Amino acid sequence: MFNLSTHAQLPTPEQRRQHSAALAAKVRLGVIRAKPVARQKAIPKPRDILLVTPVLTTVEPCLPEPPLFKAGQWKVIIRDICKKYEIHLADLMSIRRDRATVRARHEAMFRMRVETTMSMPEIGRRLGGRDHTTVLHGIKQHTKRMEAQQP
Repeated sequence: MFNLSTHAQLPTPEQRRQHSAALAAKVRLGVIRAKPVARQKAIPKPRDILLVTPVLTTVEPCLPEPPLFKAGQWKVIIRDICKKYEIHLADLMSIRRDRATVRARHEAMFRMRVETTMSMPEIGRRLGGRDHTTVLHGIKQHTKRMEAQQP
């Protein structure tokens, strides 16, 4: 008969939770990358061993990806938009809703989303404290205008 005491001790449930949490944190931070493992045929086990859930991922180290933009890139985008549309920065950040200002603001939202890694709430905060849904609407409107201009 198989004797469990002669083999290595199984980890306690608390140790398994801590290990899983540590691995998940490393995957989330990009320190390691998880890949699914191909399933293999089950090997019969002795009936008196408690089975531990099999690990479904392998762990491989990965390098952090470089950022897509420099730290102040959003400022450059806003400055370019102000020059292109010939409007003041204060108008771009204000609540004004005339056509020229709105189109400039929408283009700024689109470029900040595409050319930087900023989130929509972050873009909204930079453009006068706007909501993320306003940013989403602006990006969609600018995309429609760009598609309509293409032959």
